[in-house]
Amino acid sequence: MTGSRRLVVALAVALAAALVSLVAVVLLWVDRDDVPASTPAGSERVEEGQAVEAGEAVEAATLLAAGSEAEGAARSAVEQMTTYDFATVEEDFTWVEEAGTEQFQTYFAGASKDAIAVIRSLRASARGTVVDAAPQVIDATHVKVLLFVDQEITAREQKGSKLDQPRVSMQMVRQDGRWLVDEVAVNDLLAQ
Repeated sequence: MTGSRRLVVALAVALAAALVSLVAVVLLWVDRDDVPASTPAGSERVEEGQAVEAGEAVEAATLLAAGSEAEGAARSAVEQMTTYDFATVEEDFTWVEEAGTEQFQTYFAGASKDAIAVIRSLRASARGTVVDAAPQVIDATHVKVLLFVDQEITAREQKGSKLDQPRVSMQMVRQDGRWLVDEVAVNDLLAQ
């Protein structure tokens, strides 16, 4: 038998074995519905193991949903945070009232005063777009989201627009059924 013929035969045997295994698994699964109400001693451990697996699956789904929801809220918040116009900057920065925790609102109110003055003096405008994001789930109510942002900035004294690419880390918390910004750290790649 040639080498290629042996390979074909080996693959056929492997495929047949896999199909037999699949049929056995399906038959065992179907047979589970026929288990009588009174089960032999020791079956409690199997049921307990199945309950643990089911609980772990529910927890994994909950954490996955938390990551996805927190990422969506963080994307929206960071786009609002990095989009403004000198003529409407105070209104543009009110996003924090809906998207931030009380602690972050207080921090942002103090930190944004200087930023508003600079934006107005430069007659600057910006438009932020999230390029990508990655959530890191801490638990069902705390998620850290890393956001890659492209921010196009224009100002009175500059020709054309400038592209800034901040990397933003947002600590998100779930409060009253909503994901809110609790803390923000910005790392500007171009400033390094």
